[in-house]
Amino acid sequence: MPTVEMESAVDDAGKVWPAQNKWNAKNRNKLRAHRAVAAALRRHELKRGKCEVCGSFRVDAHHDRYDEPLNVRWFCRKHHQQLHADLRRASK
Repeated sequence: MPTVEMESAVDDAGKVWPAQNKWNAKNRNKLRAHRAVAAALRRHELKRGKCEVCGSFRVDAHHDRYDEPLNVRWFCRKHHQQLHADLRRASK
């Protein structure tokens, strides 16, 4: 069976980030979705919205479904982290 090499997480100073590499290997579908959003933003195919909660323009993309990479909701960092905390609590 052929092996697929993962792109290694290395910063501009050459520091390797093993935890990031481990996450990337375990979450390939999420990584692909994040990269699709970044590429669509660069190509102006996707436009950032405002935070759904507070209206801030400093936002992160949130995927409800990673198999729909460009179907995202926009949240500021505070409300994005709060959403994920709520989702973790609900899944327990």
